[in-house]
Amino acid sequence: MDWYQVAVVDAVALLDRLEQFVERGAEYGVPLHASLAKDMFGFSDQVQIAAGFTLRGAFPLCGRIVPELDETAAPAAAIATARDHLQSLHPGDFSEAATRVLEDMAGDSPIRLPADRFMIRYILPNLTFHMTCAYAILRHHGVPVGKEDFDGLHSYAPDFSFI
Repeated sequence: MDWYQVAVVDAVALLDRLEQFVERGAEYGVPLHASLAKDMFGFSDQVQIAAGFTLRGAFPLCGRIVPELDETAAPAAAIATARDHLQSLHPGDFSEAATRVLEDMAGDSPIRLPADRFMIRYILPNLTFHMTCAYAILRHHGVPVGKEDFDGLHSYAPDFSFI
């Protein structure tokens, strides 16, 4: 599997993490509009944006138009829609991915980069940023999530403490 196909598989795994964030937030009563600062997107928006970045990375690699997510949809619905879109892609769809130059808007700034740099410098940092914000909002509201919940790779003994 090439790096860009792995990126899509990883994006689906990250959507699973986001879905768990939404479930844990609901379990602990975290308001969907909760944020860490007045001028910051709330939890729901952070989840929506992160889900959207999975599509903004994968679909251009296939030379396809990025499907839009319903901005008014609940976070779980946005995640499910993004997952469905990503799972509709097949390995052959990426046959020209490495040769593509991809474009998007970073706020008001146009971005135009070769596929590998587009993913490494733009998509992955933004996806990680918005996932981190969602994670931090949960932590701020007392939801017991940790690094293992964020990346799915780490594990710690039950009695482990950073303090």
